[in-house]
Amino acid sequence: MKKTIKGISYLMNLQGEAVPVSIIPPEDVERDELVEKIFSKIEKMKAIQKRLAASIDNDLRAFLEKKAKKWGAFQLSNYTGDKKIQYDFSEMTSFTEDVELAKEKIYDCLKKWKGENEGSMYLEALVKTAFGGKQLNKTSLMKLLSFYVQDKDWIEAQTLIQKSLRVINKKRRRTFYKRKNKDSKFQMVNLNFTTYGEGDDD
Repeated sequence: MKKTIKGISYLMNLQGEAVPVSIIPPEDVERDELVEKIFSKIEKMKAIQKRLAASIDNDLRAFLEKKAKKWGAFQLSNYTGDKKIQYDFSEMTSFTEDVELAKEKIYDCLKKWKGENEGSMYLEALVKTAFGGKQLNKTSLMKLLSFYVQDKDWIEAQTLIQKSLRVINKKRRRTFYKRKNKDSKFQMVNLNFTTYGEGDDD
């Protein structure tokens, strides 16, 4: 980035030092000017996209409120059926230490049920996928919540998993699709702002 101090032009290096342009190779100065020019255009376009995303959200929210519908995940299509809007949320989640307590209770259950029926064998395989790797497998872990087993430890483990889940970031995701006719596949309209919303970086 170029700065002018007392009539002298400087470029700032990575260490935050002001280096006189007069001693910088001309090709480096030219390269810097090009990159700064392109990023200036990018920042302007990003600002336009954020305003457009906010305007679209306002239109969608007004439509849903008029229909007395909740603001959440939904899909809207035009009458012709060649355009559709999908709106949902992308969440980044983590788990607290309660998930380790849940793991202990679940493994205790598996020991109790060892070889009892096909159901216990299926759950054992799912548990290994959920807890067996270096990191928790969120998909398999959340699947464990969908199974009803009349066992006190199992129910307590499910409660602990739910209690341990934390949403650390949430973003809106707007996706737009078009197709030429009823026999063709929908193609995404790429506007590159599908996730503008909560938790955005500037």
